[in-house]
Amino acid sequence: MAYDVSELINANPWKADSQLSKLPVYENPLTYDENFIASGVDVDKMRALLLEVAGRLGINTDDLTITDRLDPTELIIETKGIKIQVDQAMTATISFDSPISLPEKYNFTHHASYDEMLSIAEFLKTEYEDFIAMDDPQINIYGGDYDIYNQQMYTIEFFDGQGEETEQIINYNFNRAAFYCDDQRKLFMARIYEPDLSKKVGDYPIINLRQAKELLLNGNYLTTVPYEIAGEEYIQKGELLYRTGQQEEYYMPYYRFYVELPEAERENGMKTYGAYYVPAVESSYISNMPTWDGRFN
Repeated sequence: MAYDVSELINANPWKADSQLSKLPVYENPLTYDENFIASGVDVDKMRALLLEVAGRLGINTDDLTITDRLDPTELIIETKGIKIQVDQAMTATISFDSPISLPEKYNFTHHASYDEMLSIAEFLKTEYEDFIAMDDPQINIYGGDYDIYNQQMYTIEFFDGQGEETEQIINYNFNRAAFYCDDQRKLFMARIYEPDLSKKVGDYPIINLRQAKELLLNGNYLTTVPYEIAGEEYIQKGELLYRTGQQEEYYMPYYRFYVELPEAERENGMKTYGAYYVPAVESSYISNMPTWDGRFN
């Protein structure tokens, strides 16, 4: 929800005038059965990430006890008031027994303004440089949407801006560091996202934003929105990204379109925007186009 689509922001390195002709597609090494139990879990990679993150936090990794949970779906280290958990999707969650206070001048709250969050991010970028562990850390303040109490929200992340445009796009979508506050304005949790991209399928030709919009209007999209698009004039903007959910069969690029939903506009003028996803890979590589059901060929 936002009063205008321009309030919904992020630091996506992809630009509408990008001249990219190809992008990589990766097979998710994890598969799930009907009970959402995963197979393909690489415990060695989970353990390596767990120890790497511990090292980034200055923890001596020579004599640590690693515990596991459920087959395992998580590996865990608890030491010196810090708990590190790595799940099967290669996300490391760091929580602090005693949340960390930032200097008083920083308003690290759930509803801090964009400028306040940017200032906090600059501090975290320096203070946690070893933990972020990126050659060229780029700040990604994303969000800008409103909650039901009419309060705007943002989240702080970092991605590595090193390399060419394709590498930056991959880092922005997959390899990230995030920081979270609690209700007392303290840093209580951080995450490192490093999903397994070892099963690269290939580099595939991609369509441009205009072509994706045509597919959108033709009904070739994925969405959880319960409304059909009311008309072309309600399509407000689009961007290229990867869908990175744990249960995606393939990590592949999509265009995400923000579409205004007139059915859900509130009396105070607050608009609701739905997310509609169109595959960016050329349709000749997609199964069941034009009635696409999300499968990749």
